[in-house]
Amino acid sequence: MIKRLTILLSLWPLLAPASIQQDINAAKNGGTVILPPTLTLSTSLVIPAGAKNLTLQGAAGGTTIKCSTHLEKQAIQVGVLPQLHNNWMITGSNNIGCLGAKTGEDYVVTLKPVTPGYYVLWDETAIVCAKGPNQSMNHAELLRVINYDLLTCRAYVGQRLGREYVGQVWLAPYEQATCRNITIRGIRFEGKPLDGTAMSEGGIAVGIADGVAIRDCSVVGFRSDAIMTNTSRNVLIDHCSVTGASEGDAGGGYGFSLYRSRFVTVQNSVATECRHSFIGHSGSTDISFRRCRSANGFDLHGYDERRIALLDCTGDGGDVGNDAWLGGAQDVLIQRCTFTESLGFHANVRNVRIVDSEIGGIAIYSVQEGTTPTVGVPAEGYATGIRIDRSTIKGQITTQGARRFGTLSVNNSTIRGWSTLLDLANEPVSGTFLFSKCRFENGPDTVVQLRNQAADFRIGFNACTFTTGARTVFWAAPSFAGKATITNCRYPTGVTFIADQSGWVVASGNTVEGVSK
Repeated sequence: MIKRLTILLSLWPLLAPASIQQDINAAKNGGTVILPPTLTLSTSLVIPAGAKNLTLQGAAGGTTIKCSTHLEKQAIQVGVLPQLHNNWMITGSNNIGCLGAKTGEDYVVTLKPVTPGYYVLWDETAIVCAKGPNQSMNHAELLRVINYDLLTCRAYVGQRLGREYVGQVWLAPYEQATCRNITIRGIRFEGKPLDGTAMSEGGIAVGIADGVAIRDCSVVGFRSDAIMTNTSRNVLIDHCSVTGASEGDAGGGYGFSLYRSRFVTVQNSVATECRHSFIGHSGSTDISFRRCRSANGFDLHGYDERRIALLDCTGDGGDVGNDAWLGGAQDVLIQRCTFTESLGFHANVRNVRIVDSEIGGIAIYSVQEGTTPTVGVPAEGYATGIRIDRSTIKGQITTQGARRFGTLSVNNSTIRGWSTLLDLANEPVSGTFLFSKCRFENGPDTVVQLRNQAADFRIGFNACTFTTGARTVFWAAPSFAGKATITNCRYPTGVTFIADQSGWVVASGNTVEGVSK
């Protein structure tokens, strides 16, 4: 049985941070460190690699941590933080070569025997920025080998793999350095240094850890990554808040940042005054944001993030994918959410479902041919498989940023606003839009404008209802070269239902005030 060590610091508020660090080190194998009500740091507090069953607890009324000068890293660090762009801290001569592995497999075939324990599985795949020379590795996950079969050379893991691994594949041994069962709670970090230097990096960083709970913590003032995870799994972030990012450029101002992590839940949390409030990054898988509120967007960063859920969240909007990092995202669920602004869907986004939600609009983007150097990403990257059910879209659906997309289907939903609700770009666009049993409500502008779409563009409306103050419901320009099918729809009296100058609109079974036309 692990002997638990409890260190009570609340009676000594002036105790030097160096002494607190010593007590954290002493509790590495099990214990609770209780912080004083106030604490000023000139360097980060570190929960060392390999720590287990350790709790860092704020004082009874909470602990406020300030910094005497700029902190280049988070005020509290847990474990090892790998470099994401080159996997430094994971690579090494002790790595064990493996064959390629598929998503969902529960084993890895290794080139030599391994012992049970923690490893980081990774390959050398890298996402390349379309706007510059930067690149970052995005295939890695922390796992635990539970058994090794000498006959088949299979290292069986305790859970199915979150993604495929291709090319040069490695297992990095991390049994001794993986943090386990770590709790941090009741801590507030103020990032503005007392000496007036630049804002400190952030509050809490978790690296290569399995089983972490961060509760009732807040960060006020930070540069980026206020609360973050890195190559970790089974993390819960609950009732936390972040505000006041000082950095507004690329790579800065991230509130809750989940880098290359798996099975992470952020819930009951709030982020304001950030560049991106909640961000799934670097190929994270199986992460969820639940009952969270954002004032600066939810963001899946286009590094091939997978199986992401936004549940009962509110805020201004966000993006699935990115216009610079073109790995896209797959299998995204947005359910019972309310967003006042648009959601953007970018290159190589696949299989997104929006259910029982209210959003401020939809914007679809793609990558023009020849503009991306990203290895393994189609030059004409596009979003596809977007489905919206039983939802309200309070604004436009646009393809202003797209030359191509796959399919977008909207069912049993309401599209509402005061301008053209479906505004398709002047440049040729390829793809398919399908609307079924939807209600279109708008003011004095044309409801649907079909302009310079390509010959393989398809759009269909079935059993939809239109209410409008405009003179025309559908307007098809002479340049429209796709095909529009409008069947069994209802529209108000006194308007022109279809003004087709292209000859590519097919209509049947539509009614005005219940009279067949």
